[in-house]
Amino acid sequence: MPQIDLSGKAFYFHEASSSNYVKLIPDKEEAMSAATICLRYHSTLTTDQCLFSFATPSKDNTFLLFKFGYGKHTMAVNNDQPELLMSDERTPLGWTHVCGTWETSSGKVQLWINGKGSEMKAVKKGMLVEGKPIIILGQDQDTYGGAFQSSQAFVGQITEVHMWDYVLSECEISAMSIGLAVSPRNVLNWKSMQYTHSGHVLVKSVDDTCYVN
Repeated sequence: MPQIDLSGKAFYFHEASSSNYVKLIPDKEEAMSAATICLRYHSTLTTDQCLFSFATPSKDNTFLLFKFGYGKHTMAVNNDQPELLMSDERTPLGWTHVCGTWETSSGKVQLWINGKGSEMKAVKKGMLVEGKPIIILGQDQDTYGGAFQSSQAFVGQITEVHMWDYVLSECEISAMSIGLAVSPRNVLNWKSMQYTHSGHVLVKSVDDTCYVN
């Protein structure tokens, strides 16, 4: 499967359906003791929506970025959802930049909205993320690779999805939230991505709109 540069493009999820999703293929599948996940999205939907779902054979919610209908975001780690609720603070153009970080030595997990960090919580200290991951945009994996629900489906656009196997600094996350370049992504890289899709998902750019191939 070829690596595709998605710079300047976004996945567009047309409607709330359990069959609409994108599966991202990571560049590496080694065990991880830390992670940073970042993406940018645009949606006018006011229902619960899953942004990013990372599952392993042993845990369906190894990492989960989720937006509730009342406008709060959260990050779950290994099915543990700490009280990291941050409000949707959309930019004037309606986009929101979201990051989640976690590392095993302290168990610290933190959520970031448009470069602003939540308080830190400690969960899953000593955990190691192992097993072949399945990474899904737009649906919440209630089982490994499936059991999607239309009531949690994302509707809107998702772009600039990146993942690292270490924790980025506050300065790096802040810089990325305003579009500046940061250190190379070594798990998921929007500029060199492998993916498949299901259902009615489009790739949109500034100049054109086309079906995902």
